[in-house]
Amino acid sequence: MKPLHRITAATLVLVASLAQAQVSHQYRAQTRGLVVTAPEAATPAAPSPAPAPTEAQAPTTYLLQASTTSLSFGQVPVGQDALLQVLLDNVGLGTVSLQAPQTTGADFSSTSTCGASLAPGASCLTQVRFLPSAAGAVSGSLRFSSSAVGSPLLVTLAGTGVQAVGSLVAQSSSDFGPTDVGSAATRSFTFTNSGNLPATDVAAVLTGANLAFAANTCGTPGATATVAAGASCVVTVQWSPASPGALGAASLSVTSSAANSPSSMALSGTAQAVVQSDANWSGVTLLLGGGDTAGATSFADESPANTAVTRYGQTHANATMVRSGATSLYFDGAGDYLRADGAISLLTTASMPWTMEAWIYPVSHGHVFAANRKSDGANTMLVATTGATLNGPTVYDYPDFPLNQWSHMAVTYDGSTLRVFRDGAQVYSRTYAINNTLSNCVFGIGAEFDTANGGTPGNYFKGYLDEIRVTPGVARYTAGFTVVGAPFPRQ
Repeated sequence: MKPLHRITAATLVLVASLAQAQVSHQYRAQTRGLVVTAPEAATPAAPSPAPAPTEAQAPTTYLLQASTTSLSFGQVPVGQDALLQVLLDNVGLGTVSLQAPQTTGADFSSTSTCGASLAPGASCLTQVRFLPSAAGAVSGSLRFSSSAVGSPLLVTLAGTGVQAVGSLVAQSSSDFGPTDVGSAATRSFTFTNSGNLPATDVAAVLTGANLAFAANTCGTPGATATVAAGASCVVTVQWSPASPGALGAASLSVTSSAANSPSSMALSGTAQAVVQSDANWSGVTLLLGGGDTAGATSFADESPANTAVTRYGQTHANATMVRSGATSLYFDGAGDYLRADGAISLLTTASMPWTMEAWIYPVSHGHVFAANRKSDGANTMLVATTGATLNGPTVYDYPDFPLNQWSHMAVTYDGSTLRVFRDGAQVYSRTYAINNTLSNCVFGIGAEFDTANGGTPGNYFKGYLDEIRVTPGVARYTAGFTVVGAPFPRQ
């Protein structure tokens, strides 16, 4: 038989202490979201007001959380604004009373959907605006005052005001080059806004004789334009000289709100007298200008030979970028080319001399002239703007023809020496025996061919061609020469 335990006064004190500790533990557990059932009282007590949150309750019962602790606006032009948002969530168990959000920092302000209170699980949005009034770094804070623990809740704010600048910069050569009296030359000038603000009140102004706008997206004094930051506008100027000589005092200026206004450039060019006759006119077998009608898709040979010209792709007459006359021929670099086999049909022996020439305005590099053997497409004579002349199996290099400007290209063969000229300067020469008679070849303008009878065209030229001329039987140029501006004589 086990002995009985005696209950002493000390034992009663210990039991009471443990009970008190258990109740205290249960009360704390309730603050962590646990449901605790209190022992039933022997006698119901009158209801009493809910006690204020204790220090133990506050961390989880009344708690707010912001979506971020800091907002950085980066660089913002002075006078312009930037907006960022903060989401405020009630992640506690009780409704929290709120005051209106407050910002510090001279250039910060806020608007908010937060009201006087925020229920558990609810959220509200505050939008902060940064509007720098001067250049330099700015700091501040967004303050949420509430009944939640840890109030106020702070979000740091930072941004830098930068001086707003608009700057129109011209990006083009300003030389029209040699131009025949009675003809017209065009050149396009691009003005880019390299600043961080729009350039407003943009207007282009021309000074000088015989100059006119062919196209203009930069505006005029009577109808100004706006050029956004990073955007561009383009002015196309046409010069139609009336007499031989230099263009003289001439300029294109674009005025605007930009810091560097006006953006100006001097214009130059040389007008030359038109050659009225061609001593080799009777031997010309192809002479193509753009014709007189923009958009035309059929092109008549103006030479005495009246050679048939076949159009492929979307090749058409264009009136925007013209070297002489009303139009030039445009090739899109994606399937456009011409065939004029009859232009070289008289070259029945490999040693016969010839001249091929044109005014070219390449937008991207490609083949201008190509003679490929009809039987198998083998290369006999290819001339490209990339500085590659192919004769038989070998490639020879000469300087590239520049993109986005007019140049005169001439290729001659005197029976033993092949020469290439750019604007009258000889850039390539080689003694060479052509390995095939050109009369046995397909003759392409704007592409070359890889298979028989003009099959598998490729290496397309993209850009504009004007005054295309082929003269069998003569090498017109055997040394450097002064370029006679287009148009070529028609007699």
